[in-house]
Amino acid sequence: MRVTPARKQLSTDIIPEMTVTLEELDSANSVIMNDSLITLANGISFVNVWTTMDIQPEHTYRLVAKRPDGATSSVIVTIPPPFPMPVVEYQWNDCRARLTVQDVQRLADVQWIWYYKINSSGNNTEKTFRLSRRKSADSLGPGRYSALIRPLKRDPAIVLSEGEVVEHRKTIFVAAGGPEWDDDIETLSDIEYTLQKTGSNIKNWVGYLIDIFSRRPLYQCDE
Repeated sequence: MRVTPARKQLSTDIIPEMTVTLEELDSANSVIMNDSLITLANGISFVNVWTTMDIQPEHTYRLVAKRPDGATSSVIVTIPPPFPMPVVEYQWNDCRARLTVQDVQRLADVQWIWYYKINSSGNNTEKTFRLSRRKSADSLGPGRYSALIRPLKRDPAIVLSEGEVVEHRKTIFVAAGGPEWDDDIETLSDIEYTLQKTGSNIKNWVGYLIDIFSRRPLYQCDE
C-alpha cells in the first residue's frame, strides 16, 4: 500500500515529522509505515508513505498520521473484492484489441501504460506514459465494462525524443475502487485531487485516501 498526500510546494527543512500507522481492523494487526521524500523534476516535493504489509481484499483498514505534538488525522477504508483477470481479445488482423472487465462494482481506472527506451547519440532515455481510459470505457451492464485498445493510433500525450526506439512495452492496468471511491476522481495517476462534492474523507486533515484492487492483463502484439 502506498499513500501520497495532497501535492504542495515543500522544502526538506519544512516537512513536518509524523508517524503513520496502518491498522487492519479485522485482525488488529498494525504496522508503522515507512516514509520518503520525493521531488519531481518541476520542483514539487511530497512525502510518500509505504509498507510491505499484506493488504487483503474485503478487509478494512485504518490509517492514522500522528505529529510529535500529538495531533492526529485518520481515515478508514475497505479494500474492494477481487475480480477476474480482464480479457483481451484481438478481433481484427492488427494490434487493436477489445478489453472486457467483469465483476467490478466501481471502476476506478483503466490505463494503457506505454514504455519506451530511446537511443539518441549513444545515450538511452526511458519514458513511461500512463493514459487513462476510464472515461471512454463502455458499460455493458452491472459490473461489466469494455474498452477498445488502439495502439496503432498515436496518442497526442505520447511525445518521444529524437532517436531510435530500442525497447518498448505496452501493458494494461485495471483498478476497482472500494466503498469510499468517488467518481469525481478522473485518474489514479494524479497525486492531487480537488473534489467539488467530496472535499475529504480524512478526519482532521485535508486529503483523500483511495483503496483499490487492481489487475494487469497481458497485452502482446508486435506493431
